[in-house]
Amino acid sequence: MILKTLVSVSLLAATLLQADYISTYDMDGETQTFLYHDSAHSKLINKSDGKSSSIYKIDKKTYILNKKNGKTEVMDMDEMKKLANAFGGGEPQHKKSQKAMPKFKIDKTGKRVTVGGIKGEVWIVSGKEDGKPFKEKLVVTNDKRVVKAIRAQMNMFLQMSGGEVDTSNNMFEIQKGYVTIKADGMELKSFKEKSLPKSVYQLPKNAQIKKMPDLGALFGGGGSNSDNPNQKGILDPCYTEVCCGKTAGEANVLADMLKPRSGGYELEGSGVCNALGLSSLFNIQSVEGALYKKGNDPIQVTLSLDDSSGGAVSKTKKQLDAGVSLMVHSMKDYKKGVMGTASYQYAMLMPMKQQTLDIVIDSKTVLSITRIAKSGEIDLISWAKRAIDLDAFKKSPAKKETKKSQKSSNNDSDLDKNNINENVDKAVNMLKSFF
Repeated sequence: MILKTLVSVSLLAATLLQADYISTYDMDGETQTFLYHDSAHSKLINKSDGKSSSIYKIDKKTYILNKKNGKTEVMDMDEMKKLANAFGGGEPQHKKSQKAMPKFKIDKTGKRVTVGGIKGEVWIVSGKEDGKPFKEKLVVTNDKRVVKAIRAQMNMFLQMSGGEVDTSNNMFEIQKGYVTIKADGMELKSFKEKSLPKSVYQLPKNAQIKKMPDLGALFGGGGSNSDNPNQKGILDPCYTEVCCGKTAGEANVLADMLKPRSGGYELEGSGVCNALGLSSLFNIQSVEGALYKKGNDPIQVTLSLDDSSGGAVSKTKKQLDAGVSLMVHSMKDYKKGVMGTASYQYAMLMPMKQQTLDIVIDSKTVLSITRIAKSGEIDLISWAKRAIDLDAFKKSPAKKETKKSQKSSNNDSDLDKNNINENVDKAVNMLKSFF
């Protein structure tokens, strides 16, 4: 009888030790449910506007699962990180956010409340962020189960970006051993302990692990931009040939502006860019390109005679400030200044390591110079001052003819032709961003 009792108690204790943590949060109208079994098995379910996605942590790997058109697709985050590395990598986003966290002071009010069934304390956090004062009321708890679950959830996020939990600089654990369970736009709705079957933490049997495209090879990953010269990227010509290898005759304006050599780089050639092989069909001559090379190190020069955007650096900066940029994760070494009567903006676009200099000659003319910094950066601004004669642009008689040709094309009465012209211009602008 005593032995039976001891066995029952042991089994009960083992069951309690194996119990999973289930925490559900309301995050600005989005429901997040985090399931935790152990350091090797956890799962986050996001539900918003009738849509659902999940993140799985299985051993040392993480996966994102989405349901689309009746199919269950899985993205392997290790493969996603390989894509980033193919571009030269970049500092993980979590490290940036941690560095940017403001300093604050904590006022412990002594008031106690219950949130989602968990006992907590009311703290007032205040300080300055971006030079502006802030003050926020939080509810925190030192419940060891909740602390463990929050740390595990953070670990999942950071593993996805290649980081580790830093409890000294964690937006959820603002003081060691105390985690936030209620703040502006975030509230713990429930916390439970329950034994879940192992299948909960396994990828669905019908899930298809989506094969990631080799973007490193696609966007200039081969040829002169690769450690493997025999590996050819689909867009490799956009780094190694004039106008991505598609030209429609000699350059009319740009040719007069180019010096034959600068800083050891020799001019390989120039031409009117024939985007997708279609521009010449519709007399579109608004983009010209040229290529300089020093060994296997190319520099692309692109003159756009109908671009009021201000160039790629300006557009990318606006996108990054708005948080909507996809290909470019960050910008380094941003500079702006003037060259004679023209203005310029420069930056290193990451993670591609693409040096980009946009010289705005007038309201509709941009000269862009780009280089992949595979062997380290060069002073592209000084190089451009030596290689490009901006005064020659103003004197070029071909400039007027090109503008006239554009105007004539734009006045064409054929609606279908105008629509095609717009699409080709879009293609030109798309291709410009790669060289």
